[in-house]
Amino acid sequence: MRRLPARPLPATTFVAGLSPRPPEGWCDDVDRAHWFDFGCDLFDAGCYFEAHELWELCWRAARAVGNDDDARFLQGLIKLAAAGVKLLAGADTPRLSHLEAAVRLLSVGPPRRGIARPALDDAIAALRAGRAPVLAP
Repeated sequence: MRRLPARPLPATTFVAGLSPRPPEGWCDDVDRAHWFDFGCDLFDAGCYFEAHELWELCWRAARAVGNDDDARFLQGLIKLAAAGVKLLAGADTPRLSHLEAAVRLLSVGPPRRGIARPALDDAIAALRAGRAPVLAP
């Protein structure tokens, strides 16, 4: 289930050496209040690089106001998205490295921003098994 169903998803996702990088400013028209939710939609659609980019904007905003718990959670999601990028690239060692970093960051506190623990655990298990993850319930 999409969080922002009216917002169109990209036709392709960026994977180094396999597909083109999004143009500079590709997400400039995404309202700041929607960064996280659109990142979730992108992640669930397999657009891991683009989800990573939006969640990084959220992470920077959380750090700027000193919200360390939220920043840590977002950093874990960023690492989860990076593992997804490596999954698409067929790079197993980096995928597992990013995944383990995500697990460490996401295990520190409870899930946030409407993401349930079972959804996180399922996404982690999927990436560990080399399958596409999703966060939607």
